[in-house]
Amino acid sequence: MPAPNVLKQLSGKWKLELLFLMKDQPRRWSDLRHLIPQAAPNVLTRQLKELEEDGLISRTMTGRPRLWSTD
Repeated sequence: MPAPNVLKQLSGKWKLELLFLMKDQPRRWSDLRHLIPQAAPNVLTRQLKELEEDGLISRTMTGRPRLWSTD
C-alpha cells in the first residue's frame, strides 16, 4: 500500500489510539468511550467506521453491543 494511502487511513485525532487499544483484545464502543473520555462520541463513531471501511478493524455483531477488533 503506498505511503499516502496509509497516511490518509491513519489521519484522524484518535485513530492510532483506537488501534492501540484494540491491538490485544476486542473492545465495545462504550469501553473505548471510557478509555478516551476526551473524544467526542460522534468523532469516535466516525473514526471507527472509517477504520472499518479501510479494512483496519472489523465489527462483530453479538447479542450484546457490537465488538470492534483489529482481527
